[in-house]
Amino acid sequence: MILLGGCSTFNPKVQNLTVSAQPETAEIFINGNLKGTGNASADVPRDQAVSVVVSDKNCQTVHRAIGHHMNSSGQWDVVGGAFFLVPWIGLADAGSRDLDQTDIQITLPCEDKITKEN
Repeated sequence: MILLGGCSTFNPKVQNLTVSAQPETAEIFINGNLKGTGNASADVPRDQAVSVVVSDKNCQTVHRAIGHHMNSSGQWDVVGGAFFLVPWIGLADAGSRDLDQTDIQITLPCEDKITKEN
């Protein structure tokens, strides 16, 4: 009976996202919440877009939008659903998705670097 829910229902609903920023004093916001400076990580829903904002004084703020895609468990639910219908239920579960990126490195363009180059 458990298998009727689809493979995706066995996957975690969240996925870990790690952000590394330069300069190390840069503040890292994930989905609008300050998570730290320099390096930060957070467990985020794997079936929703994630907003990452990195900012620091005298530097340009950088925004990244991280999307998601269907993972192999979701693909197996599609195949199983073609034969048994019920595994398609797993496609509605967050476990059928993965984030497009889980490790992000961001280097902020800062005024002192821009001034020295010009």
